[in-house]
Amino acid sequence: MEYLRITNSGAVESAEIEIKKYNIFIGDTSSGKSTVAKLITIFNSLDFIK
Repeated sequence: MEYLRITNSGAVESAEIEIKKYNIFIGDTSSGKSTVAKLITIFNSLDFIK
């Protein structure tokens, strides 16, 4: 399994997210959903997650 660990990025203080083929993020406005999605996209495109 692949995970992304995030610390102090945007609204996300700390998170460890299991990366699956599809991930759905649900939460309040300004809770960090877009930040997490962008980080997954960036690291996936750089072959950190494969």
